[in-house]
Amino acid sequence: MLTVSHLTKTYPNGKRGLIDVGFSIAPGSVTAIIGPSGAGKTTLLRSLNRLLTPETGEIQLGDQEMRQLPPRALRLVRRQIGMIFQDYNLIEPLSALENVLHGCLGRKSLAAGMLGLYTKEEKSRR
Repeated sequence: MLTVSHLTKTYPNGKRGLIDVGFSIAPGSVTAIIGPSGAGKTTLLRSLNRLLTPETGEIQLGDQEMRQLPPRALRLVRRQIGMIFQDYNLIEPLSALENVLHGCLGRKSLAAGMLGLYTKEEKSRR
């Protein structure tokens, strides 16, 4: 379960990216975040995985409070979070599946990652 409550983010220029945002998402559900440009969609997503740090609020992912995680624990949690940025940042010669599978690299050995060795399970989960 992902539960967000009272999330607020203000940028250094004074612009408020998030104002008291709250919601819950059940495991296995599909959720869409829609809104006009500048509404805070990217700020919200970047806050959820702590690429940005909101000033107030809570981000509860399972039994972990994301805003309280030390760097090492945050890296471990981020391995379970997929995010595709607006500019895609895809690696050109690779297929779409190979680009998605690169999200597994944090859990693989250096040799397996360099050789692009993915298990059947990893391929079927994507």
